[in-house]
Order: sequence, then structure tokens, then C-alpha cells
Amino acid sequence: MGCHALSRDGTKIAMTLAGAFGRGAIFNVADRVPTNDFTVPTPTSWDFATFDSKATKLLTVENGHMMLRDLTGALLLPNEVPNLVGPLATHPEISPDDTHLVNVEFTGGADYSASGGTIVTRTFDTTTNTFGAPAVLVPITASSESNFYPSYSPDGQWIVFTRTSGQSYNDGSAQTWVVKADGSQPPVQLTTANFGGGLTNSWARWV
Repeated sequence: MGCHALSRDGTKIAMTLAGAFGRGAIFNVADRVPTNDFTVPTPTSWDFATFDSKATKLLTVENGHMMLRDLTGALLLPNEVPNLVGPLATHPEISPDDTHLVNVEFTGGADYSASGGTIVTRTFDTTTNTFGAPAVLVPITASSESNFYPSYSPDGQWIVFTRTSGQSYNDGSAQTWVVKADGSQPPVQLTTANFGGGLTNSWARWV
């Protein structure tokens, strides 16, 4: 079992099987039965995924490309969600009210071991399945620290994220930060959570 995402209502979990670049699967949480493991007619793979608030749509990332799907795996858009010019996409999350998408755009490495990470947001219209243009929320710092694993607070007002001086995966320098989702305040380091160095304090989520 690899990277996974729980739906906001807690009923479904999307998961990568057989490690990085592996086959995707969706399970019912209550009975642990797979609703779709994407073996027929052809495998569907992803490294990261995020549900919409009603757990009826899934945005998946594979090899830096984001695709919007229904829960059968069928594409809801014929083309990938566009990135900024040059970078690839990873670490997506749809906002609790289904009006925005946050994700990382990176310049090196792979979906799960990205480097050069910038956090971007864009609008999302769940009725028409359309996305706005990406806008940078948290750029790479002047000292070349990257940003990864963004996640919306339940009220949609804040985004928690990981900042590292290395890559996204299992990096000892990782620290937890937060930023206002609308960019109205600069990022704030959670200094109490980052009480020491080398903690690999990464991939935070809200409770």
C-alpha cells in the first residue's frame, strides 16, 4: 500500500497499490471492500489523489499530470489540468467547499520525491468541472527551501504545508508551516511543532 487520501466524509479512501507508480484503488472504509481496483479493462495508476467533498470525483496525479475522474476511473475532462509553464504537478487537494484546488508544482524528481516545490492554488467549478489558471501561493524561498504536501483546514481558511531544504519524501529538514489560503498573510512556521532539527516533520493534516 502506498500514498492514500481519505474522503472528507470518511466513507472512502483512495490508495496506490504496489508502491510508487502503482495501480490505483478505491475502498469503502466501513467494510474495507474495494469499489474499484482498476484492473479491468486496463490499469489506472496514480501516486496521489484527492476527492471532492461529496466523494464523487477524484483528481489523480501520475508522472506530474493531474487528471479529473469519476469513481469508475473515467475521465471527466479530456485533457490534464494545466500547470504553470515548465513545472510538473503533485500533492493535490480540493478545498472543503469544492471551489479551489491547491497543489505543488515541482521542477525535479518524481511525484513522490519532488524537488523545487512551489504551492499554487486555482479556482474549481464542480458543476462544469473546470479549473482556473494557477496562481503562486507559496514560492520557493530566497534560501532555496521548497514547499510540499499542502492541505486545507476544515473551514478552508488556512493551508498547512511542509517546507524542506531538500526533497519532499522523507527529508529530515522538513518543518510544518501554515499560510492563509487567500494569500492575505505570509506563511507562519509552527515553531512549537518544529521544536528540534532533523524531525522529518512532514505531511501534516488537520483534525
